Amino acid sequence: MCEFRVVLRKPEGEEEVALDVVRAAYEDGGLVLIDITGASKKVDGAIIVDVNVPKEQLELLGHPLLGRFLNIAFAHVRGADKGTLRAMWEEFKRAGDNVFG
Repeated sequence: MCEFRVVLRKPEGEEEVALDVVRAAYEDGGLVLIDITGASKKVDGAIIVDVNVPKEQLELLGHPLLGRFLNIAFAHVRGADKGTLRAMWEEFKRAGDNVFG
């Protein structure tokens, strides 16, 4: 079995967030990491950008807008109505205005 070290890159720097991870899944705008013991840790607003098996490392990219965007994408795929999607999009744009000024 391959266990991964998980590194999170954010605008403010890089940090190790988990060790011995054997599973990763998206849930409610975040990435849930599950280690070999079954313990879980949620990393909000992050996506996997690199899976490096030889180095046994997952690299994540974290950003305040990613969780909201993932929620919109999942809602769309799951068949949310246009009104709900439009409201989520407007909220996403407001959040973007707050992040980027």
